[in-house]
Amino acid sequence: MLLPSSRFDLPFTCIDSTGLPTAPTGTPTGTLVKNGVDQGTTVTVSMTGAQGIASCSIPSNAAAGDRFYLRISAVISAITYVVAGPSEAIESPHTLTTDYDPAKSPAPTAATIATAVRTELVTELAHIDATISSRLAAASYSAPTVPPSPATIASQVRTELSAELERVDISVSSRLAANSYSAPGTIPTASAIAAQVRTELSTELARVDAAISSRLAASSYTSPPSINGLATSDSINSLASYVETLPDAAQIAAVILVDPTKKLLTNDEGYVTSTNDGGTGGGGNQSTFIMPLRLTSMERVQANRIDLFVRERVPLTISIYDAQRQAVDCIGLVCTLFIEGGVEIPELTPSSEANVGIANRYSFTPPESLTSAPATRWFSLRVSDTTQRVLAFGHLVIAQVP
Repeated sequence: MLLPSSRFDLPFTCIDSTGLPTAPTGTPTGTLVKNGVDQGTTVTVSMTGAQGIASCSIPSNAAAGDRFYLRISAVISAITYVVAGPSEAIESPHTLTTDYDPAKSPAPTAATIATAVRTELVTELAHIDATISSRLAAASYSAPTVPPSPATIASQVRTELSAELERVDISVSSRLAANSYSAPGTIPTASAIAAQVRTELSTELARVDAAISSRLAASSYTSPPSINGLATSDSINSLASYVETLPDAAQIAAVILVDPTKKLLTNDEGYVTSTNDGGTGGGGNQSTFIMPLRLTSMERVQANRIDLFVRERVPLTISIYDAQRQAVDCIGLVCTLFIEGGVEIPELTPSSEANVGIANRYSFTPPESLTSAPATRWFSLRVSDTTQRVLAFGHLVIAQVP
Protein backbone atom coordinates (compact mmCIF):
# COMPACT_ATOMS: atom_id res chain seq x y z
CA MET A 1 0.00 0.00 0.00
CA LEU A 2 1.43 3.37 -1.09
CA LEU A 3 0.44 6.91 -0.18
CA PRO A 4 1.40 10.21 -1.84
CA SER A 5 4.85 11.45 -0.67
CA SER A 6 5.56 8.09 1.01
CA ARG A 7 8.81 6.13 0.63
CA PHE A 8 9.02 3.27 -1.88
CA ASP A 9 11.72 0.58 -1.25
CA LEU A 10 12.62 -2.48 -3.38
CA PRO A 11 15.13 -5.04 -2.05
CA PHE A 12 16.82 -7.19 -4.77
CA THR A 13 19.60 -9.78 -5.34
CA CYS A 14 21.98 -9.94 -8.35
CA ILE A 15 22.61 -13.44 -9.79
CA ASP A 16 24.63 -14.59 -12.80
CA SER A 17 23.60 -16.87 -15.61
CA THR A 18 24.16 -19.96 -13.46
CA GLY A 19 21.78 -18.71 -10.78
CA LEU A 20 24.45 -17.92 -8.21
CA PRO A 21 24.37 -14.59 -6.30
CA THR A 22 27.08 -12.35 -7.83
CA ALA A 23 28.12 -8.81 -7.03
CA PRO A 24 27.40 -6.49 -10.01
CA THR A 25 29.93 -4.43 -11.88
CA GLY A 26 29.46 -0.88 -10.70
CA THR A 27 26.30 0.33 -9.00
CA PRO A 28 22.99 -0.66 -10.55
CA THR A 29 20.55 2.10 -11.58
CA GLY A 30 16.88 2.41 -10.86
CA THR A 31 13.87 4.04 -12.48
CA LEU A 32 10.44 4.84 -10.96
CA VAL A 33 7.60 3.99 -13.33
CA LYS A 34 4.04 5.37 -12.86
CA ASN A 35 1.24 3.76 -14.82
CA GLY A 36 3.88 2.49 -17.34
CA VAL A 37 5.60 5.93 -17.77
CA ASP A 38 9.12 6.71 -16.47
CA GLN A 39 8.93 9.55 -13.93
CA GLY A 40 12.59 10.58 -13.95
CA THR A 41 12.53 10.53 -10.18
CA THR A 42 15.86 10.06 -8.45
CA VAL A 43 16.28 6.46 -7.29
CA THR A 44 18.97 5.67 -4.72
CA VAL A 45 20.61 2.22 -4.95
CA SER A 46 22.88 0.82 -2.21
CA MET A 47 24.74 -2.54 -2.51
CA THR A 48 26.30 -5.01 -0.13
CA GLY A 49 27.84 -7.75 -2.20
CA ALA A 50 25.11 -9.23 -4.36
CA GLN A 51 22.34 -7.75 -2.12
CA GLY A 52 20.90 -4.34 -2.89
CA ILE A 53 17.99 -2.02 -2.16
CA ALA A 54 16.49 0.69 -4.36
CA SER A 55 14.62 3.57 -2.69
CA CYS A 56 12.73 6.66 -3.85
CA SER A 57 9.82 8.95 -2.86
CA ILE A 58 6.33 8.77 -4.36
CA PRO A 59 5.28 12.10 -5.91
CA SER A 60 2.92 14.20 -3.80
CA ASN A 61 0.48 14.53 -6.68
CA ALA A 62 -0.08 10.78 -6.91
CA ALA A 63 -3.77 9.97 -7.00
CA ALA A 64 -5.67 6.99 -5.75
CA GLY A 65 -5.45 4.14 -8.23
CA ASP A 66 -2.03 5.13 -9.67
CA ARG A 67 0.35 2.16 -9.87
CA PHE A 68 4.09 2.48 -9.33
CA TYR A 69 7.02 0.07 -9.69
CA LEU A 70 10.82 0.26 -9.80
CA ARG A 71 12.92 -0.98 -12.72
CA ILE A 72 16.50 -2.00 -11.88
CA SER A 73 19.40 -2.23 -14.42
CA ALA A 74 22.67 -3.96 -13.44
CA VAL A 75 25.78 -5.35 -15.20
CA ILE A 76 26.71 -8.83 -14.01
CA SER A 77 29.64 -10.70 -15.55
CA ALA A 78 29.62 -8.25 -18.54
CA ILE A 79 25.94 -8.87 -19.13
CA THR A 80 23.35 -6.15 -18.51
CA TYR A 81 20.19 -7.27 -16.74
CA VAL A 82 17.02 -5.19 -16.44
CA VAL A 83 14.33 -6.34 -14.00
CA ALA A 84 11.05 -4.68 -12.96
CA GLY A 85 9.86 -5.03 -9.41
CA PRO A 86 6.24 -5.58 -8.32
CA SER A 87 3.83 -2.72 -8.74
CA GLU A 88 2.00 -1.04 -5.86
CA ALA A 89 -1.24 1.00 -6.06
CA ILE A 90 -1.92 4.33 -4.40
CA GLU A 91 -4.76 4.14 -1.86
CA SER A 92 -7.03 6.99 -0.75
CA PRO A 93 -5.61 8.71 2.33
CA HIS A 94 -7.47 8.15 5.62
CA THR A 95 -8.66 11.07 7.72
CA LEU A 96 -9.52 11.10 11.46
CA THR A 97 -13.01 11.93 12.60
CA THR A 98 -13.64 14.95 14.77
CA ASP A 99 -13.64 12.85 17.98
CA TYR A 100 -10.16 11.38 17.29
CA ASP A 101 -8.45 14.37 15.60
CA PRO A 102 -6.76 16.58 18.22
CA ALA A 103 -6.84 19.54 15.85
CA LYS A 104 -10.58 19.28 15.45
CA SER A 105 -11.48 18.20 19.02
CA PRO A 106 -8.95 19.55 21.58
CA ALA A 107 -8.86 18.17 25.15
CA PRO A 108 -10.89 20.16 27.72
CA THR A 109 -9.07 22.48 30.11
CA ALA A 110 -9.06 22.15 33.91
CA ALA A 111 -11.44 25.08 34.25
CA THR A 112 -13.89 23.45 31.83
CA ILE A 113 -13.80 20.16 33.80
CA ALA A 114 -14.35 21.96 37.14
CA THR A 115 -17.35 23.87 35.79
CA ALA A 116 -18.93 20.64 34.52
CA VAL A 117 -18.38 18.94 37.92
CA ARG A 118 -20.04 21.82 39.80
CA THR A 119 -23.00 21.70 37.47
CA GLU A 120 -23.49 17.96 38.09
CA LEU A 121 -23.07 18.34 41.85
CA VAL A 122 -25.85 20.91 42.09
CA THR A 123 -28.22 18.45 40.41
CA GLU A 124 -27.23 15.48 42.58
CA LEU A 125 -27.28 17.45 45.85
CA ALA A 126 -30.79 18.55 45.05
CA HIS A 127 -31.76 14.86 44.85
CA ILE A 128 -30.22 14.13 48.30
CA ASP A 129 -31.94 17.07 50.02
CA ALA A 130 -35.31 16.15 48.63
CA THR A 131 -34.97 12.54 49.83
CA ILE A 132 -33.96 13.45 53.41
CA SER A 133 -36.62 16.13 53.87
CA SER A 134 -39.36 13.76 52.87
CA ARG A 135 -38.56 11.40 55.75
CA LEU A 136 -39.18 13.81 58.62
CA ALA A 137 -41.00 17.09 58.21
CA ALA A 138 -39.89 20.04 60.33
CA ALA A 139 -43.27 20.11 62.07
CA SER A 140 -42.74 16.54 63.26
CA TYR A 141 -39.41 17.26 65.02
CA SER A 142 -39.17 17.89 68.79
CA ALA A 143 -36.04 19.28 70.37
CA PRO A 144 -34.42 17.13 73.12
CA THR A 145 -35.08 18.00 76.78
CA VAL A 146 -32.38 19.31 79.12
CA PRO A 147 -30.31 16.37 80.47
CA PRO A 148 -30.46 15.72 84.25
CA SER A 149 -27.73 17.14 86.47
CA PRO A 150 -25.26 14.92 88.38
CA ALA A 151 -27.07 15.66 91.65
CA THR A 152 -30.38 14.50 90.15
CA ILE A 153 -28.76 11.27 88.90
CA ALA A 154 -27.16 10.54 92.30
CA SER A 155 -30.45 11.10 94.12
CA GLN A 156 -32.27 8.70 91.84
CA VAL A 157 -29.57 6.04 92.32
CA ARG A 158 -29.85 6.29 96.12
CA THR A 159 -33.64 5.92 95.88
CA GLU A 160 -33.31 2.73 93.81
CA LEU A 161 -30.62 1.31 96.12
CA SER A 162 -32.77 1.80 99.21
CA ALA A 163 -35.63 -0.16 97.64
CA GLU A 164 -33.34 -3.02 96.59
CA LEU A 165 -31.50 -3.21 99.94
CA GLU A 166 -34.81 -3.51 101.74
CA ARG A 167 -35.60 -6.56 99.62
CA VAL A 168 -32.24 -8.15 100.53
CA ASP A 169 -32.66 -7.57 104.26
CA ILE A 170 -36.13 -9.09 104.32
CA SER A 171 -34.91 -12.22 102.52
CA VAL A 172 -31.92 -12.82 104.84
CA SER A 173 -33.76 -12.09 108.13
CA SER A 174 -36.53 -14.53 107.28
CA ARG A 175 -34.09 -17.42 107.19
CA LEU A 176 -32.91 -17.16 110.80
CA ALA A 177 -34.61 -15.03 113.42
CA ALA A 178 -32.39 -13.29 115.95
CA ASN A 179 -33.98 -15.13 118.90
CA SER A 180 -33.18 -18.51 117.26
CA TYR A 181 -29.41 -17.91 117.21
CA SER A 182 -27.08 -19.13 119.98
CA ALA A 183 -23.54 -17.88 120.31
CA PRO A 184 -20.83 -20.60 120.27
CA GLY A 185 -19.47 -21.86 123.60
CA THR A 186 -15.93 -21.79 124.83
CA ILE A 187 -13.44 -23.56 122.51
CA PRO A 188 -11.96 -26.68 124.23
CA THR A 189 -8.32 -26.52 125.26
CA ALA A 190 -5.56 -28.78 123.92
CA SER A 191 -5.48 -30.71 127.20
CA ALA A 192 -9.23 -31.38 127.07
CA ILE A 193 -8.92 -32.66 123.45
CA ALA A 194 -5.96 -34.91 124.36
CA ALA A 195 -7.81 -36.36 127.37
CA GLN A 196 -10.84 -37.20 125.25
CA VAL A 197 -8.63 -38.87 122.61
CA ARG A 198 -6.96 -41.02 125.26
CA THR A 199 -10.34 -42.09 126.60
CA GLU A 200 -11.49 -43.23 123.16
CA LEU A 201 -8.18 -44.97 122.44
CA SER A 202 -8.41 -46.99 125.66
CA THR A 203 -11.80 -48.34 124.62
CA GLU A 204 -10.67 -49.26 121.08
CA LEU A 205 -7.33 -50.77 122.12
CA ALA A 206 -9.16 -52.95 124.63
CA ARG A 207 -11.16 -54.41 121.74
CA VAL A 208 -7.96 -55.10 119.71
CA ASP A 209 -6.19 -56.76 122.64
CA ALA A 210 -9.16 -59.03 123.34
CA ALA A 211 -9.09 -60.29 119.73
CA ILE A 212 -5.32 -61.00 119.72
CA SER A 213 -5.08 -62.55 123.18
CA SER A 214 -7.89 -64.98 122.47
CA ARG A 215 -5.88 -66.68 119.70
CA LEU A 216 -2.88 -67.81 121.76
CA ALA A 217 -2.55 -67.31 125.46
CA ALA A 218 0.92 -66.62 126.83
CA SER A 219 0.84 -69.85 128.83
CA SER A 220 0.33 -71.89 125.62
CA TYR A 221 3.51 -70.66 123.87
CA THR A 222 6.62 -72.90 123.72
CA SER A 223 9.97 -71.40 122.81
CA PRO A 224 12.01 -73.15 120.04
CA PRO A 225 15.06 -75.20 121.09
CA SER A 226 18.46 -73.58 121.04
CA ILE A 227 21.40 -74.74 118.91
CA ASN A 228 22.89 -76.62 121.83
CA GLY A 229 19.54 -78.27 122.49
CA LEU A 230 19.33 -79.47 118.87
CA ALA A 231 22.83 -80.93 119.04
CA THR A 232 21.88 -83.11 122.04
CA SER A 233 18.42 -84.03 120.76
CA ASP A 234 17.52 -87.73 120.71
CA SER A 235 15.77 -87.29 117.32
CA ILE A 236 18.97 -86.06 115.66
CA ASN A 237 21.02 -88.87 117.19
CA SER A 238 18.48 -91.47 116.05
CA LEU A 239 18.57 -90.09 112.48
CA ALA A 240 22.33 -90.34 112.33
CA SER A 241 22.28 -93.97 113.46
CA TYR A 242 19.57 -94.76 110.86
CA VAL A 243 21.63 -93.30 108.03
CA GLU A 244 24.65 -95.27 109.13
CA THR A 245 22.69 -98.55 108.88
CA LEU A 246 21.74 -98.13 105.17
CA PRO A 247 23.19 -100.83 102.85
CA ASP A 248 26.36 -99.98 100.94
CA ALA A 249 27.11 -100.69 97.25
CA ALA A 250 28.56 -104.16 97.96
CA GLN A 251 25.47 -105.21 99.88
CA ILE A 252 23.18 -103.96 97.07
CA ALA A 253 25.22 -105.82 94.42
CA ALA A 254 25.03 -109.04 96.43
CA VAL A 255 21.24 -108.86 96.56
CA ILE A 256 21.02 -108.31 92.79
CA LEU A 257 23.30 -111.24 91.98
CA VAL A 258 21.31 -113.63 94.23
CA ASP A 259 17.93 -112.92 92.51
CA PRO A 260 18.18 -113.19 88.66
CA THR A 261 14.85 -111.42 88.19
CA LYS A 262 16.45 -108.23 89.53
CA LYS A 263 19.43 -108.19 87.19
CA LEU A 264 20.07 -105.38 84.67
CA LEU A 265 21.26 -106.32 81.17
CA THR A 266 23.96 -104.01 79.74
CA ASN A 267 25.90 -103.89 76.48
CA ASP A 268 29.67 -103.58 75.90
CA GLU A 269 29.52 -99.82 76.30
CA GLY A 270 27.85 -100.04 79.70
CA TYR A 271 24.35 -98.89 78.61
CA VAL A 272 21.32 -100.67 80.14
CA THR A 273 19.58 -102.58 77.35
CA SER A 274 16.93 -104.57 79.27
CA THR A 275 14.85 -104.23 82.43
CA ASN A 276 13.26 -107.46 83.58
CA ASP A 277 10.30 -106.37 85.72
CA GLY A 278 7.99 -109.27 84.91
CA GLY A 279 10.06 -112.34 85.86
CA THR A 280 11.19 -115.06 83.51
CA GLY A 281 7.88 -116.80 83.00
CA GLY A 282 6.77 -114.77 79.92
CA GLY A 283 3.57 -112.82 79.46
CA GLY A 284 2.85 -109.18 78.67
CA ASN A 285 5.30 -106.47 79.69
CA GLN A 286 7.96 -109.12 80.44
CA SER A 287 10.81 -106.88 79.30
CA THR A 288 11.53 -103.71 77.40
CA PHE A 289 14.71 -103.49 75.36
CA ILE A 290 16.23 -100.02 74.96
CA MET A 291 19.06 -99.53 72.51
CA PRO A 292 21.49 -96.71 73.38
CA LEU A 293 20.03 -93.46 72.09
CA ARG A 294 21.36 -90.13 73.29
CA LEU A 295 18.94 -88.08 75.43
CA THR A 296 16.04 -90.52 74.94
CA SER A 297 14.65 -92.94 77.57
CA MET A 298 11.60 -95.08 78.27
CA GLU A 299 9.00 -93.56 80.57
CA ARG A 300 6.25 -96.17 80.74
CA VAL A 301 5.00 -99.32 78.89
CA GLN A 302 1.52 -100.65 79.48
CA ALA A 303 -1.19 -102.64 77.62
CA ASN A 304 -1.17 -100.74 74.33
CA ARG A 305 0.80 -97.59 75.08
CA ILE A 306 4.48 -96.68 74.90
CA ASP A 307 5.68 -93.42 76.52
CA LEU A 308 9.04 -92.00 75.45
CA PHE A 309 10.96 -89.17 77.07
CA VAL A 310 12.65 -87.35 74.15
CA ARG A 311 15.03 -84.41 74.69
CA GLU A 312 16.21 -83.71 71.18
CA ARG A 313 14.75 -83.79 67.68
CA VAL A 314 16.07 -86.98 65.98
CA PRO A 315 14.38 -89.55 63.71
CA LEU A 316 13.37 -92.64 65.75
CA THR A 317 12.16 -96.21 65.15
CA ILE A 318 10.30 -98.54 67.52
CA SER A 319 10.35 -102.27 66.72
CA ILE A 320 7.77 -104.36 68.62
CA TYR A 321 8.10 -108.03 69.67
CA ASP A 322 6.03 -110.31 71.87
CA ALA A 323 7.18 -112.09 75.07
CA GLN A 324 8.92 -114.78 73.01
CA ARG A 325 10.72 -112.05 71.01
CA GLN A 326 8.71 -112.71 67.88
CA ALA A 327 7.86 -109.75 65.67
CA VAL A 328 4.30 -108.44 66.25
CA ASP A 329 2.19 -107.71 63.15
CA CYS A 330 0.94 -104.13 63.62
CA ILE A 331 -1.25 -104.03 60.49
CA GLY A 332 -4.71 -102.88 61.57
CA LEU A 333 -3.49 -100.97 64.62
CA VAL A 334 -3.94 -97.22 64.87
CA CYS A 335 -0.66 -95.50 65.71
CA THR A 336 -0.63 -91.85 66.83
CA LEU A 337 2.30 -89.66 67.91
CA PHE A 338 1.14 -87.39 70.74
CA ILE A 339 3.18 -84.21 71.30
CA GLU A 340 3.11 -82.38 74.62
CA GLY A 341 0.93 -79.27 74.33
CA GLY A 342 -1.98 -80.88 72.47
CA VAL A 343 -0.30 -81.57 69.06
CA GLU A 344 -0.69 -85.02 67.52
CA ILE A 345 0.43 -86.72 64.29
CA PRO A 346 -2.17 -89.43 63.51
CA GLU A 347 -2.09 -92.69 61.55
CA LEU A 348 1.58 -93.59 61.33
CA THR A 349 2.00 -96.56 58.98
CA PRO A 350 4.03 -99.60 60.21
CA SER A 351 6.83 -100.99 58.07
CA SER A 352 8.83 -104.23 58.04
CA GLU A 353 12.32 -104.69 59.45
CA ALA A 354 14.95 -106.26 57.27
CA ASN A 355 14.74 -110.08 57.17
CA VAL A 356 11.52 -110.05 59.22
CA GLY A 357 8.74 -109.66 56.65
CA ILE A 358 6.20 -108.46 59.24
CA ALA A 359 5.18 -104.85 59.68
CA ASN A 360 6.33 -104.46 63.29
CA ARG A 361 8.23 -101.14 63.05
CA TYR A 362 7.10 -97.50 63.35
CA SER A 363 9.35 -94.66 62.23
CA PHE A 364 8.82 -90.97 62.89
CA THR A 365 10.66 -87.68 63.10
CA PRO A 366 9.65 -85.30 65.92
CA PRO A 367 8.27 -82.07 64.43
CA GLU A 368 10.09 -78.72 64.22
CA SER A 369 8.24 -77.59 67.36
CA LEU A 370 10.42 -79.93 69.44
CA THR A 371 13.40 -77.81 70.52
CA SER A 372 16.57 -78.79 72.31
CA ALA A 373 15.04 -77.90 75.69
CA PRO A 374 13.96 -80.97 77.78
CA ALA A 375 10.31 -81.76 77.21
CA THR A 376 8.21 -84.94 77.50
CA ARG A 377 6.98 -86.40 74.20
CA TRP A 378 4.73 -89.50 73.91
CA PHE A 379 4.68 -92.17 71.23
CA SER A 380 1.37 -93.99 71.78
CA LEU A 381 -0.17 -97.11 70.10
CA ARG A 382 -3.94 -97.64 70.36
CA VAL A 383 -6.04 -100.81 69.66
CA SER A 384 -7.85 -100.62 66.31
CA ASP A 385 -11.64 -100.23 66.45
CA THR A 386 -12.04 -102.91 63.75
CA THR A 387 -9.96 -105.71 65.25
CA GLN A 388 -10.42 -104.96 69.01
CA ARG A 389 -7.11 -106.66 69.69
CA VAL A 390 -5.27 -106.12 72.94
CA LEU A 391 -1.56 -105.72 72.30
CA ALA A 392 0.75 -106.89 75.12
CA PHE A 393 4.26 -105.61 74.46
CA GLY A 394 6.95 -108.15 75.13
CA HIS A 395 10.13 -106.52 73.81
CA LEU A 396 10.64 -103.02 72.35
CA VAL A 397 13.76 -102.01 70.45
CA ILE A 398 14.15 -98.23 70.21
CA ALA A 399 16.90 -96.79 68.05
CA GLN A 400 17.78 -93.75 65.99
CA VAL A 401 16.94 -94.09 62.30
CA PRO A 402 20.19 -94.70 60.34
